[in-house]
Amino acid sequence: MRHPRWTMRRPVILMASAALLLGAEDWARGQDALPGSRLSIGRAKEEASFIVVAEVAETGGVVDAGKADDVSGPIMMWTELKPSAVLKGKVSAEELNRRPLQICLRGKERFPKTGEEFIVFIGDASSTAPITKILSKTKENLAAIEAAKPELQTGAADLRSEGGGLGGGGLGGGLGRAGSPLKPATPPSYQGTSIVPDKDATGDGLEVQKTFAVAMARDDPRSEEREAHFTWLDRNAYVRHYDVRRVGWRGHVLGCDSRPGGGWLVKVAVTPELRPQFSMRFCFVLDTVEETYEFVGDRVRMVESNAAIAKPDRHFFPIAW
Repeated sequence: MRHPRWTMRRPVILMASAALLLGAEDWARGQDALPGSRLSIGRAKEEASFIVVAEVAETGGVVDAGKADDVSGPIMMWTELKPSAVLKGKVSAEELNRRPLQICLRGKERFPKTGEEFIVFIGDASSTAPITKILSKTKENLAAIEAAKPELQTGAADLRSEGGGLGGGGLGGGLGRAGSPLKPATPPSYQGTSIVPDKDATGDGLEVQKTFAVAMARDDPRSEEREAHFTWLDRNAYVRHYDVRRVGWRGHVLGCDSRPGGGWLVKVAVTPELRPQFSMRFCFVLDTVEETYEFVGDRVRMVESNAAIAKPDRHFFPIAW
């Protein structure tokens, strides 16, 4: 199968196929400690943008990113929380769950399970694992958080009690220095259609394909059938939790043949260009639509498409860098 000639960095985290995604239960066996067990309460409190008491409503798949040691471990791709109280920062449940809220394990730690209630420390949303520490919801842990002194020099003087402290307050209340407000991300601009020539094209054939690519970028053809083919993405939990936007179309030439009467018939494979708002630098899907265009002069007209053919074996996401 031919692929677009994209220039990409070495993959750093994941290819979320069925072979790599595991359930949280698979990582819970034989594990005792909760995530962030090696991070002190004082440091976790100071570094957190938000600290919430929350029930785990839903969890994503787990990617085995390597041995669960001091360097790397399995990553839960997203976590959805039902907060009952905010102990630090100001955030609503809706705002909080716009983030993927990944969790990375170390050593003998285990992932939280749906229905469990914890105290959750949430750091930088752009990091690989924004949930930095999880504690059981006990009076002792609540008291320890309130009593903990910051261990970092920077901003230590700013750590102070606000609102009703740990004992009170529902959503939006809090203790300590407020986290950065969650501002809605600026929607990425539409990128149009980008087609690259067949990697094996040479000579006049290559020049025709380059000219065709220019015409496709100019006309930006978008059929309703192609849009409908990729609606499965709208039902994907990772698309929702990583706020993945479709910002255009990219593709590559599969074939280019002369047309009786002049011009060319150019066959392309097209797929959405995706832009994640969180964590992943680049992501894409393997699903494609094949379209054939009549290319005469500098005009393009679609004459054939296989958009009506579903490809469920390619309906997995994300593949990311």
